[in-house]
Amino acid sequence: MNLDQSVHLQRRIHRFAVMGILITGLLVALATAIPMYRHAYTLVSNSHMEGVRAQAQAVGQYLEKATELARQIASRSAVRDKLAQYNRWEISLAEMVQFSAPRIREALDQAGNIAGMVRYDAEGNPVLELGIALPDAAQALASPNAIATRRTGPVTTADGHYLLVSAPILSREGELVGTDVLAFGLSQLQAPLTLAHGSMPRTRLLVFNGESGTTVELAATGAVLRIFDATESAPVYLRRAVDGPAGQQHVARNGPDDMVFYTAIREMPGWSFAYSIQASDFYRPVLLQILLPLSMIALLVSAGAVLTARTLRPMAERALQQARELAELGESRQLAASVFDASPQAVLIMDASHRIIEANRASISITGYRQSELHGKPLCETLFRPERRASCDELLWQRVDAHNGWQGETELVRRSGEVFPAWQSVTPVHDASGVIRHYVCMFTDIGDEKRAEERIRHLAHHDPLTELPNRALLTDRLAHGLDRARRHGTRLAVLFIDLDRFKYINDSLGHPVGDKLLKVVADRFTTALREEDTLSRIGGDEFVVILEDLGATDDAARVAGKLLEVLETPLQVEGHELFIGASIGISLFPTDGDSIDALVRCADSAMYRAKEAGRNTFQFFTPEQARESRERFELERDLRQAVERGELRLLYQPQADCVTGRIVGVEALVRWQHPTRGLVSPDLFIPVAEEVGFIGKIGAWVLHTACAQARRWEEEGHDLRIAVNLSGQQISRDGLVELVHDVLAKTGLSPELLELEITEGHLLQRVEHCISTLRDLKSLGVTLAIDDFGTGYSSLSYLKKLPVDRLKIDRNFVEGIPDDRDDVAIVATILSMARNLGLEVIAEGVENDTQLTHLRNAHCTEYQGYLLSRPVPPAEVEALLDAVA
Repeated sequence: MNLDQSVHLQRRIHRFAVMGILITGLLVALATAIPMYRHAYTLVSNSHMEGVRAQAQAVGQYLEKATELARQIASRSAVRDKLAQYNRWEISLAEMVQFSAPRIREALDQAGNIAGMVRYDAEGNPVLELGIALPDAAQALASPNAIATRRTGPVTTADGHYLLVSAPILSREGELVGTDVLAFGLSQLQAPLTLAHGSMPRTRLLVFNGESGTTVELAATGAVLRIFDATESAPVYLRRAVDGPAGQQHVARNGPDDMVFYTAIREMPGWSFAYSIQASDFYRPVLLQILLPLSMIALLVSAGAVLTARTLRPMAERALQQARELAELGESRQLAASVFDASPQAVLIMDASHRIIEANRASISITGYRQSELHGKPLCETLFRPERRASCDELLWQRVDAHNGWQGETELVRRSGEVFPAWQSVTPVHDASGVIRHYVCMFTDIGDEKRAEERIRHLAHHDPLTELPNRALLTDRLAHGLDRARRHGTRLAVLFIDLDRFKYINDSLGHPVGDKLLKVVADRFTTALREEDTLSRIGGDEFVVILEDLGATDDAARVAGKLLEVLETPLQVEGHELFIGASIGISLFPTDGDSIDALVRCADSAMYRAKEAGRNTFQFFTPEQARESRERFELERDLRQAVERGELRLLYQPQADCVTGRIVGVEALVRWQHPTRGLVSPDLFIPVAEEVGFIGKIGAWVLHTACAQARRWEEEGHDLRIAVNLSGQQISRDGLVELVHDVLAKTGLSPELLELEITEGHLLQRVEHCISTLRDLKSLGVTLAIDDFGTGYSSLSYLKKLPVDRLKIDRNFVEGIPDDRDDVAIVATILSMARNLGLEVIAEGVENDTQLTHLRNAHCTEYQGYLLSRPVPPAEVEALLDAVA
């Protein structure tokens, strides 16, 4: 019996012994698992049935609450009587709306979950609409003969998903005088559903209205996923649950199967509720309950199998030991031969006279020689270039014999005559007496590695798009150029180039076109320069040129002119005829600086001056620029420390009611008290703060300080609304809503006393993003105002979507009234538009009684300006309050 047969026999013995133990364990596991599975299935099913009943009760309570809120709003006596007077033609529609709208809006705000409503008169005609526009289904609920509360939906509108509830409006004598139809948002279902059932992952919730046939599908969090009406057939179990008993059903789908639990909503006859989870989520806890006993059985069976195998193993090993020892010698020889031939390195075995006697496949593949061509040939004569063969014989073998081997980088020759770089090692092989019998030469073609290293070195110093020197190589060449200029007393110029209109082309035609345009521009610039000049791309659409050995300043100007001239011809890129210019700033050594940073910075500053001069031109750096740059740097440096040093101040300009003159609010205005400059104008430091990204920190300080002051006034009995300006960067960046929430929480200020002002110009730049952010801010309870209204060419289609409360008329329109007819017309238009949109208006910059009288007669709500007060510290605001009181 050979080794393979012995191994096969021992494996069969092991296999049968282990299989017997495993089959026994499987039978025991089945006898245990089946009854436990049934019991666990019943427990999990009952738990889910309790969960669906709890959620159905939560939905029912939501529907009852919505119905009760509708009745309460419809039963408000004052607005109900006004509607009755309107029905009897005792008052006009405008008088009824003017009286009813604010009171009903107050009731809607207190309810908190009503997105909109329509009030109908006794004949079913809409007379008052608030909030979102209601769908056509609302009209059907407003039947003149309907005297009971009715519900329909949920329905879908452009603003979201809502439940419509109608409530009859009865006069004091019990007669029907109208109907209210209200739209309740479904977001209020989120909290009760999550409390009723722990928001299981991948849960789908279904609410079915048996009266209208409408079904709404909710996520586990209560968020609406979709609504499908009676035209889409509701699942059978939802219709069955309206009048039938609760139950569960396994639903097969194309994807994972679902387990559905359903029940009627007892609080609301005709409605049913169901939730479904993936079948795998249902069966997982069932399986977990039987996992432990089955794991114990598996562990015991595995232990038995292991013990059996360990008992049999020594006997099998003794039987196999002899056969294994006999086979090892043959295997080791075969392994050595296979390793030698399969090695990715070229391996040559030579005799003591340096002649090749064996070569593996890699050596044949690398050199191109056949086995017969290598056999018996000296190593140096075969693989080394003719001019190096003599040194090879003299030096290589001397080093090998002297140092018992050698390795290093060298150049070898293929059969074709091609020279390639190689990493080579030569090692002598001694016999038992120490005499060298053979040599082993190993080598690897490292051509790819050398080329990769060269490419890496190139990429480290060149722009990958244009192949021009990058910033690192530019710095190195500029350093060498400065050294030469210092030694020889010559001039050197740095040209900083920024392409005009490149961002517009890049954004409109795409980045691939923009990249190809940069390559074309780089080629044109290269043609306008000398070979010894350096053209570098340092990023984006910015290039830098180094001009050495200048004879005069005019030489730099002539080169700049040539660079602009090569861009005058249209550039053909991807079928587009593109026109592009450049703004070039020039700095000179040694006039403008003696270091790399100084020259590049001065050229960059001059480039911005070229842009200010109209673009597509060049400018030299001037001392005036240096002074402005230094002052701006110092201002920026001091501004970064202004908050920590407590140098910022807040002044407050009062805002008053146009009719009564009562102070109703203040606007917080930031000032910077610099220790050496004195009072710095906001017009100077706010743009700098926005440009360097520091406005967020200043804005946060202003918001917190203003809210803290308003809270102190609130505690003293002065409920003053405080207006805080938001910068465009604050609205554009994430985290504004969280900041306002945290400030209100920390200061304790009532949200309705905080008004956030947003300039109209920024709103028009990012309307959709601003709408989302403003809605989130509005949900905190604060009020919102548009500052400088009328200066940004507003789009009314967006204005009606903005959740703002107040418009602020810019002072430029106020200063001309009542003498300037254009200003009078603009102010009248703003006031009329605000009234129609239900917005309040405040006019700023009021400086005389004539202006105030005109605004009061035009029904402007509030005003601020020097007529009332300049911006003053908190103590003077309190003095004004006491004086008015």
